[in-house]
Amino acid sequence: MIKKPKSQDPCLPVSLELLLRLLEALKHTSQSYWDYVLFATLFVLAYHGALRISECATVPRSNHTVKMENVTQLYKGRDLIAYQMQLESHKHSEGQVKPIRFVRQ
Repeated sequence: MIKKPKSQDPCLPVSLELLLRLLEALKHTSQSYWDYVLFATLFVLAYHGALRISECATVPRSNHTVKMENVTQLYKGRDLIAYQMQLESHKHSEGQVKPIRFVRQ
């Protein structure tokens, strides 16, 4: 079986430069404070999780989207210390998906 060479993916994860541009654009396009916070949270999650926007937002017929059941809270005693996200699949995972931890500071 001959594998096709992988093509350049036009949907790259959110970079710091793109994150800053998205957050600046939100200041001029959001209809309400709620919309601003919602989209800002989405963009920051995508940046820190090295995710594409389509992996954070619902896309028809996609199994690469983060769902609530993919996110768990990690505690040390009674203190919340981190959130952990485990995707079911990833566009380039080839069956091996590792959890991503967001540590609370």
